[in-house]
Amino acid sequence: MGPRRRLFLLATAQPLMLLCRHLPLALLLLDLGGATAEVAEAPAVEEAPSACPLPRAADNDASPPRHFVVDATAEFVADANQGLGLLQTGGARAPMHGRSSAWSGRASKLGQRSAQRSEAYEEVEDEEGGEKGKGESLMATTVKSMSMEERLSKGKLYFLFILEDSLPHEGIWKAFFAGAPKGSYQAFAHCTNQTMCNNLPIFAELEIEVVPTIASKWCVDLVSPEWKLAQAVLRSEVGEPEGPRKLVFISASALPIQPFSRVRQVLLKSDNSDICITPPDQWLSVSIFGTMYSIVKHHQWAVLNLEDAKAFVDGWEQLSSYRNYVGNGVLNLSRGDYKWAVPRMGSNGRANFSEVIPRSMIPDFPVGHQRCPDEEVKTSFIYGMHEPGKDAIWKAILSQSLCRTYVHWAGGKHPQEFSDFSDRLRSVSQDTSDSAPLFARKFTKDAQLDGLKAYIDGHR
Repeated sequence: MGPRRRLFLLATAQPLMLLCRHLPLALLLLDLGGATAEVAEAPAVEEAPSACPLPRAADNDASPPRHFVVDATAEFVADANQGLGLLQTGGARAPMHGRSSAWSGRASKLGQRSAQRSEAYEEVEDEEGGEKGKGESLMATTVKSMSMEERLSKGKLYFLFILEDSLPHEGIWKAFFAGAPKGSYQAFAHCTNQTMCNNLPIFAELEIEVVPTIASKWCVDLVSPEWKLAQAVLRSEVGEPEGPRKLVFISASALPIQPFSRVRQVLLKSDNSDICITPPDQWLSVSIFGTMYSIVKHHQWAVLNLEDAKAFVDGWEQLSSYRNYVGNGVLNLSRGDYKWAVPRMGSNGRANFSEVIPRSMIPDFPVGHQRCPDEEVKTSFIYGMHEPGKDAIWKAILSQSLCRTYVHWAGGKHPQEFSDFSDRLRSVSQDTSDSAPLFARKFTKDAQLDGLKAYIDGHR
């Protein structure tokens, strides 16, 4: 067992009520070394009565919540109703998804990179507004030791499709992949209806491998299909030669707005992941011991390098339990039922899976406006939560934020749908900078896209 740690709990009910399934409390596991602290209460959420409902204070009750401390030294805290380990307090944690043993070919190299990143981030963290430190140079745009010609010859792109029962606008994808050199890409797809996808010739024609379907639900769990796809990439990488790799997550309503040659050139030029991080006013936060911890929100459709993809896969395997709620192929959860834990950022600037807080304990804001896990997990499992004292590290991370999939928010809750290759999209596609969007969404299934196909055909 690891070093002794304390688990501090705060609730609005009596201590004996703690094992109820849904608690209006905030939990955090910290390596405190015996320090005492306070935990901020999370607002109660309206839901159906449980077997052991918690009493709720009246709306005008301004009395402070009761404080009590549990001195925890067990391996994890168990939810009595679910039999689920929520927090690790020491030692190795057993994976909840069944860790894949296939990942081995690059483990030592990634470990060396992590050690280098740790050393680099320590230099950045020591600097307070001074010159760019070693950590920022680690996240530079190109790798000097490999020429662009080498990067193209040794690099590979992985296109990961999240689909329903078909590949919409397959003519556009045919035109796109027609310009791809042999061996320069590999594609995987997750379909909610695997049988229908397997029966469509387009998947064999474009050599898109359909992975086994895993239960999912919009804004409840679309992460598991992404995890399944990323896991397939890591398995396929075993024994592969060294070279830059990028995993491109693609929505069913997304299409390329640049030719393959351009996408390949831009993505393989950098070793960085391209994650579209939102402004801080969209991050959810919780005050714990008087310190503010925030989940760094991002757009779902990201581009990950191999190291970050492994962190994402490991995080979802170890810190989520959605598969425990699947019956007969159906995910029996609703929006707002968060079954994953958020790690803190470690001293090396990467997520520390041994210090986590259950996502369900971080209050949604506005109350009742539940978040989609697919917009929180990538930054969480790669970097961890934002917290004071890590500003220099986060500054370097945020400086690398890139949005590779264009979306137009025309007001309202949902993005604009495109029914053709509009003037707006043409303008976006003409951006030839290294930070330009390479894909766009949301295209309607009946969109008239002769103009987009002609553009891709003409710029191979």
